Amino acid sequence: MRGCPYGTHRVIEPKGVLPQTALKIDNSMDIYDNEILIDVKTLNIDSASFTQIKEQAGEM
Repeated sequence: MRGCPYGTHRVIEPKGVLPQTALKIDNSMDIYDNEILIDVKTLNIDSASFTQIKEQAGEM
């Protein structure tokens, strides 16, 4: 499968935006020709991102 170089093929909603600003992303395990699949054991999240995740989850 051929994917967009900017990752817009993963955007579900709203169509036409880059993945960073999308509300919904396709996170299926189907890998496109311009993607790699990696096994992540630890994910480091910066303070601002953690705060945003916390607020979005309703944990203020």
